[in-house]
Amino acid sequence: MAIILVILLSIGVGVVVIRQLNQPSNSTKPKVTPVVSHLTEKWTGPWTNSLGEHGDDTLEITDDGAGNIQGLWSGTINVTGQWLNKTSIKFSGRTSTRDYQVQGTIQGDTLILNYTATRLDTSGTYSGEEKLTRVSP
Repeated sequence: MAIILVILLSIGVGVVVIRQLNQPSNSTKPKVTPVVSHLTEKWTGPWTNSLGEHGDDTLEITDDGAGNIQGLWSGTINVTGQWLNKTSIKFSGRTSTRDYQVQGTIQGDTLILNYTATRLDTSGTYSGEEKLTRVSP
């Protein structure tokens, strides 16, 4: 019985050694370079603010693959920020007269943005909300 056990163990060790010899060494394995995806999303939808104003808006953002975003809001405002997780975003933008701080959450097919605008040319702030629908991709 002991001899059979020694033979079986020897066969098992031999199979492992052969498998290791047939594997390419680390120096011959192909190196994989990660590809960073630059996903651009376009959104559109209505907005309202605490001043009683309302209208339609757009948001186009590009993700650098690491969660950082940059884009164009309302067709003229350059924004930068980041995805906080799969459904939450935070970004900011500035014009010559306004500073915008924006937070958003995806709920189903809708991106709901809540923002605060600080006036730079006079005093005061106001807030607003947008409900945007993804246009692409």
